[in-house]
Amino acid sequence: MRGRLGPAAIVLLTGCGVDPAPADLDGLVHWIWVNYDASDDAAAADAVAKLDRAVAPDVLESDTGGTTRLKAEEISGIALTGAHDPSRARGLYAVTHMACTLEQLEPLLYRLDQDKLHEGSYDTYQRTYTSSVDDYAARRASTVGWHSEMTASPMGNRYSEAVDGGLRRVASEGIVSSPAGAVLLARTYMPAPAVMESADNAFPQDYQIEAFWQKGARDVVHLFAVWREMKMGSLDTEGDALASLQLGGFQDWDEATEEHCK
Repeated sequence: MRGRLGPAAIVLLTGCGVDPAPADLDGLVHWIWVNYDASDDAAAADAVAKLDRAVAPDVLESDTGGTTRLKAEEISGIALTGAHDPSRARGLYAVTHMACTLEQLEPLLYRLDQDKLHEGSYDTYQRTYTSSVDDYAARRASTVGWHSEMTASPMGNRYSEAVDGGLRRVASEGIVSSPAGAVLLARTYMPAPAVMESADNAFPQDYQIEAFWQKGARDVVHLFAVWREMKMGSLDTEGDALASLQLGGFQDWDEATEEHCK
């Protein structure tokens, strides 16, 4: 666990863990974020099954849009340093299809050398595991965690950040129609604001949630949602220019990942 659970993630005493996931896309994104740790496999797989019905039938290649903002109680279950106001972080999402199998994709997601998988995305990058990757790979554990430190220079604006993240494999037989018999969830967040080289820039908040599920022999659907507060020069995440650039970057990231599946 990553700290005490907030009110939205408190385990119920009357049955199977947490409140059932809603059916709408925005509600599902929030539910999966809050219940990444708290839900059992049945509840998490049910959420992804509803997510599949909410997005996949209408998404042949990709889709992007916005989500409602996180509430303070929805980030109370993660370890953060300093004051954070999630109402200032804009919500965005992208849905893509990748020509991969889940078994090909999974080890790419937890690899240490993400800078080699995504050349040019970072100036420096270092990831270390915070739990046993061997236990995860051998299916003795359903989750693996990591801590990453990096520097990057988007549009020439250099900054450094640290993030805590992890991957969860959810058994889904009979709930989600997946040739892999499982779905994957990932959650990442910045525990403290990024350090910006220029005083004109700011990157105080970033919360990410992802879901991956396999639709066909080589078709993985990926939902990526982020709540981000960022300012780069004259652009910030409240404006559509920076938001559009970032949404395009999410799609480019999946295209690069897809190449490694070949």
